[in-house]
Amino acid sequence: MQSRRSFLKWSALVGGASALGGGGLLLSRYPTGGAPAGVAGAGAAAAAGTRIVRTANTPECLHCALLAHVEDGRLVKVTGDPDFNILACARGISRIRQLYSPHRLKYPMRRAGRRGEDRWERITWEEALDTIAERYQRILEEDGNQAFLAFGGTGNWSSLSTGVRGLYSAFWNRFGGNTPIISQLCCASVSSGFNAIFGGARSEFRDDLVHSRLFLAWGNNPAVSNQGYMKNLFQAREEHGARLITIDPRLSETAALSDRWIQIRPGTDAAYALGMVKVLLDEGLFDEEYVRRFTNAPFLVRLGERGCDLQAESRGWPAGGETLPVDLRDLRLLTDGGSGPGSFVVWDEIGGRPVAPDTPGIRPALRGDYTIGGVRYQPVFEWMRANAARYTPEVVHRITGAPADSVAPVTREYAAVRPAAIIQNMAGAQRTDHGTLTVIGHLYLASLTGN
Repeated sequence: MQSRRSFLKWSALVGGASALGGGGLLLSRYPTGGAPAGVAGAGAAAAAGTRIVRTANTPECLHCALLAHVEDGRLVKVTGDPDFNILACARGISRIRQLYSPHRLKYPMRRAGRRGEDRWERITWEEALDTIAERYQRILEEDGNQAFLAFGGTGNWSSLSTGVRGLYSAFWNRFGGNTPIISQLCCASVSSGFNAIFGGARSEFRDDLVHSRLFLAWGNNPAVSNQGYMKNLFQAREEHGARLITIDPRLSETAALSDRWIQIRPGTDAAYALGMVKVLLDEGLFDEEYVRRFTNAPFLVRLGERGCDLQAESRGWPAGGETLPVDLRDLRLLTDGGSGPGSFVVWDEIGGRPVAPDTPGIRPALRGDYTIGGVRYQPVFEWMRANAARYTPEVVHRITGAPADSVAPVTREYAAVRPAAIIQNMAGAQRTDHGTLTVIGHLYLASLTGN
């Protein structure tokens, strides 16, 4: 049984860790008491009598490094930390308003009237913890630990889930566990898409974005919500004329700054991405050598028990959100019976035989139809072609509302430059129905072009 004393102990630990957030700012002084290297050069030098404190913006998804300017014990300004090449966004700068807001809660409050009357009374921390502990204990006894649904996002919750690793889970383990959510609102589709295509987590180095020659802000508004991206984008524009294309249902602040804006219906991004994939494949704009060497496009696959001709089969497949007239569970990759990347099989165009993909001196086939052991196999690349073939410019227009003649020019521009970046994370395009498919479409484009 969860005792009140035990609950109070763990609540104090979790509450203490949460308090580290300080209204969204994690604070730590410089060991020497001075500003970091580069601060003065960035125009953020401390005025006389001002102490600069290194901090991070936990409520912002990228947890940007910030500098807090403190005078007489009071926070007076927040700036980006130039040591981390950060341009502080509006959310980070505005933390000072939350910190000193007259509406900020500084002690526990309990509802004093009916719900919606907005009547509250101040209570002590002891009363608050007693009330919560008793309620938790009653739920545990009456409904079991599965009745606890715990979820969160960034902000102080991030301090618990990542800043103090394991403490959040340890708290719920005191009740025997809880009902978790599958993922979270922030970037669940991005995580799922990367797992599906790359087999693991993603990584991102924003400083590399400055080298990009083209940016696709896809359902993303970095001019407002991720200004760290915009800093690098503006630098790339100034240094080598990088262009910006925004694909978004609305004329956002980023779209207004773009060289081109493509307006589409919300939730139809995957169809537009597949239309671009079709152009890449039809016009031979993809990096064939990269695709052979660094993707699973050459891996042999069969559809059905004995295999089939994917190109012929796909001619009757409808485009859009309709269900395919095939069972995707019948799709099987050919392996040598082992496990791991080396166990898959490709067709070597040089030797004319099936081999492991890491066999030296081979040229894996991307196209073709091969019978092995009486079963018909084709490369994964053929499966991609069969799927993308349905998304003609006219079909893309019908589904997305975007001009039919917009798909090819955008695709050609994306394929013509290296490197190009798709800004997709923590944005609307992946926070809709079929968001994971949208992300997969983006990753198809990046994988086909080597971007």
